[in-house]
Amino acid sequence: MLRGARGREPADLAALSHLVRAVGDLLAAVPEISELDLNPVLCGRDGCVAADWRIVVQNRPSQDEECAEDSP
Repeated sequence: MLRGARGREPADLAALSHLVRAVGDLLAAVPEISELDLNPVLCGRDGCVAADWRIVVQNRPSQDEECAEDSP
């Protein structure tokens, strides 16, 4: 389908690659993200877009809480 199907033009694979990389960069930069859903991702000859998305963020324990967990 990405290469074109049923008479449609191929998708912009460079834009799709950029989108996937941006998502990976976001996940690496924000470790509090526990879930990320992009659905659907629409790709055409002129680019890609996530039509709907959902991000679930979990709070990391504060430094005081981490120290308390390490204490005997």
